[in-house]
Amino acid sequence: MPWEELLSGTLHKADVDRFAAIIEEDYTQFLSLYGLIRSKEPSLSRKATWIVSQVCSVHPGWFEPLRKDMLEMAMAPGMVHGSIRQLLYIFNQIPMEDPIDVALLDFCLNNMFNPQFEPGIQSLCIKIAHQRCLCEPELLREFNLIVDDRLPFVTHTGVRGTAQRCRKNQPEKKKKNR
Repeated sequence: MPWEELLSGTLHKADVDRFAAIIEEDYTQFLSLYGLIRSKEPSLSRKATWIVSQVCSVHPGWFEPLRKDMLEMAMAPGMVHGSIRQLLYIFNQIPMEDPIDVALLDFCLNNMFNPQFEPGIQSLCIKIAHQRCLCEPELLREFNLIVDDRLPFVTHTGVRGTAQRCRKNQPEKKKKNR
């Protein structure tokens, strides 16, 4: 399928749904479109990422071998914020890796409140970091320290709300009997 040509114009939600239905049925088409995420043309990269992200809940296994590549793209200098947001959305939707991907966790912890990123990216970083930190008490303490330290300075309500919900959605601390 000539993806570059199909994605050259304006893309509407109905187009995304139609293209997602096509790649949902054909893994080779999925890989072909996935390859366009690395396009030097920001608009093409963003559109390809948007469509690819729509099949992560249907075919999470397709993304398993692509984890490292997706993280490299998300961390690449100059990557379009819309593409970073969609890549993080995929990480948030597919099953968590075991063992925890330290590079992904570091990226998310370092960018949870990074003002250079749009609020959608910051919120996804908070969710992904929280999800991974729940597995380890030491990591959860680090997550909480970062949130407690930075939350008073957060002005965007969406980012603030995401951080507060994650902070509340944690296992209860065991009280010591004395």
